[in-house]
Amino acid sequence: MSINRNGTIGGGVILAAMALAGVVASMQIEQIRFGGPIQVKNQQASDLVADILPPPEYVIEPYLEATMLVNNPASLVTRKARLGELRKQFDDRYTYWEKSDLEPSLKTSLLELSGASAKRFFAEIDKSFIPAIERQDAEAMRASYARLSADYADQRQKIDTLVSATTAYQQKLAADSAATLTSTIALLVGIGLAVAGMLMAGVWYIVSGALKPLAATADAMERLAGGDFDVAAPGAGRKDEIGTMAAAFEVFRQSSRAQAASQAKQRVVVTELAQAMDSLAAGDMTYRIETELAPEYESLRTGFNKSITGLSEIMSSVAGTASSVHSGASEIRAASDDLALRTEQQAASLEETSAAMNQVTSMVRDTAKGASEVHRSIDEAHREASEGGAVVKRAVGAMGAIEKSANEITQIINVIDGIAFQTNLPALNAGVEAARAGDAGKGFAVVANEVRALAQRSADAAKDIKGLITTSAEQVSTGVSLVGETGTLLDRIVTRIGDISGMITTIAQSAETQATNLQQVNGAVGEMDKMTQQNAAMVEQSTAAARSLASEAEALADVVARFKLAGDAPAHRNSRPATKRVARAPMVSGNLALKSSDGDDDWSEF
Repeated sequence: MSINRNGTIGGGVILAAMALAGVVASMQIEQIRFGGPIQVKNQQASDLVADILPPPEYVIEPYLEATMLVNNPASLVTRKARLGELRKQFDDRYTYWEKSDLEPSLKTSLLELSGASAKRFFAEIDKSFIPAIERQDAEAMRASYARLSADYADQRQKIDTLVSATTAYQQKLAADSAATLTSTIALLVGIGLAVAGMLMAGVWYIVSGALKPLAATADAMERLAGGDFDVAAPGAGRKDEIGTMAAAFEVFRQSSRAQAASQAKQRVVVTELAQAMDSLAAGDMTYRIETELAPEYESLRTGFNKSITGLSEIMSSVAGTASSVHSGASEIRAASDDLALRTEQQAASLEETSAAMNQVTSMVRDTAKGASEVHRSIDEAHREASEGGAVVKRAVGAMGAIEKSANEITQIINVIDGIAFQTNLPALNAGVEAARAGDAGKGFAVVANEVRALAQRSADAAKDIKGLITTSAEQVSTGVSLVGETGTLLDRIVTRIGDISGMITTIAQSAETQATNLQQVNGAVGEMDKMTQQNAAMVEQSTAAARSLASEAEALADVVARFKLAGDAPAHRNSRPATKRVARAPMVSGNLALKSSDGDDDWSEF
């Protein structure tokens, strides 16, 4: 039987015993633990004693209230309310104990004996005692109080009996709890001793059957690890795990012996490879492994020799390539420097051109602004001339009205002249008639002469006024002609000013268009300047990259020069002389540089 099986069976027995002990102990502890059945019952008994000594299940306090009410019926309201509270407390706790799992004998004593007396007591209070006091019936009150006293005495006797029974029940519970605790401890001690015995037997079996053979096997394996391949494995022939370990030990012993022989061959290989690697680290590419190795490692020697040969050829090619790269990088660096210089000059020229374009744009913008101001002035003059033409037209109309009025005044003068002539005739006739009348008509003759003289003066005045009116009409006519000519000239001036305003408008629009176009050209030149600056920065970066490439090519050549190559081939960066270049002017088309048609591809002048 194997150690594993024996250990499993023994462990199972021990675990079963411990589990059984645990179950029994838990059952016993369940009885005596806090919150267990015994503790719960003891607590119920204590609660019962608390309820019956004194209230609410003991009616001593209600009886006291009834007694005080007999002595002082005036306190009926307060005592009645207190009795109601006590009755409610009694009913609540009575219902609680009625639903509880209290010990049956105690429950019967509480509910059927003392409870019956208490219910009769409260019924007497509600039905007889309180009503008698309310109707102030002293005789009925005393009779009811006597019945209350009898009920109280009966309930008190039963309460005393219940308290004694509850105390005895608690003592019995304490004795049962102590007995359970004692039996539990004894059981646990017995189970513990049994488990300890089984554990000791299991330990003895493990030490004698497993640990000692394992220690011997470990000692043999330690000797085997130290190189003793003749040590024998203990426990050979056993049918358990120790026997299996002994068989495996024998396999390990044979394998270790073969591995030792293989390690001796490996040491030779490692020594040769270490020497070859040291030579390779020193840069000697001519070293080869000449010592023949074991057949299984011979391919490693030939592979290393072939690798060194190929690597030597590659390093020779790298040396030539590094020299070529260095020459090309130097040419690119020189071309980049020239291109950077010309790009910087072009950028400076573009910057000056941009500044000049900014000035021209500003001047054209100022010209356009001045043209706009002139256009506004011409518009104001045109408007004022138009207003002057309108005034002249109104003046011509006014002069026409004056001429018309003068003509009408002439007609009025003609009428006055006719009236004077007509007046003169009657005055003449009156003078003739006065002369015929003699002395009697002298006064009338004087009047006639005066009338005649007045008519003559009126005619003369009318003639003078007519002459003046005629002269004024001629002057007014002349003024009307002159004003008309002035209006015609003003119309022509307004027309010419309108034409000038149109031309100024065209000039202003053209100047604004030119300013806009110049601003666009200025923006384009600014963009060209910005792009040229960026190109200059890019050329500088390219120059830096070319210089870095040349530096890296030099470093690569220095690294390759550290190796000793087959055939003593030089591995210097200057092993390939640079071809002499002939400087020539670059080919261009407009502003664009063209690639040279020469096979040299020399861009040093670009």
